[in-house]
Amino acid sequence: MVCAPRGPRLPASGTQRQLAPVSGAHPVQPRGAVGATGLQCAWQGLQHGQHRTLQYLDTLETRGRYTLMVGPMHCEVGNWGHGVHADVLAAWGEWQLQHQRAVHNVFKGISPWTAHYRAIEVEVPDARDESTALNTGLLQPLGQADVLLIAGEASSHCVCSTTEHIVLHLPRRVPGWQARRIVLLTDGMSPVGGFEAQNQAFLDAMRVAGAQLMNMNEIML
Repeated sequence: MVCAPRGPRLPASGTQRQLAPVSGAHPVQPRGAVGATGLQCAWQGLQHGQHRTLQYLDTLETRGRYTLMVGPMHCEVGNWGHGVHADVLAAWGEWQLQHQRAVHNVFKGISPWTAHYRAIEVEVPDARDESTALNTGLLQPLGQADVLLIAGEASSHCVCSTTEHIVLHLPRRVPGWQARRIVLLTDGMSPVGGFEAQNQAFLDAMRVAGAQLMNMNEIML
């Protein structure tokens, strides 16, 4: 995913982190972590959506994995950051012509009420929105594949969370499925700046689980 950032909607003080730039993308700088208490103070007097948002932040922080990060708007529907990189799109076109099959696109992050790092399930599912539930329709074909090649941005967040969920859920749904079917293309991903340690921990954990770590030029299809 290539992100096209623009100005932030909700600036917040805090640690400045530099997103690792990808080909054709501008650097993205998150404005910092935002907790439920801090946001409650900042939003005093605002009624619309406040209770729902604060409830979400409380649940997110209780789970202990992420704190909401506020940064520039990026990957918005309708702009180039929401699309597919031109080189990848061209490769898709060649593959579709050769195989006479269509590439299947899966969208995430549609709900404005919850973070959606994983392609499999959001961080805090919303009972009012089916799109935030576990994507069993995506898990099924993934479980049938002999090899899962995984690349994208960012390896410390979206790629990490998606891969971990695949490893968590597929053995429960596909008897005999093992993580050795996964190939992480490490030169096709990079971590958010400041999250290099988390990225390395993810790669190490996937290697232990049985996944393969390779470069793109090592893949023979």
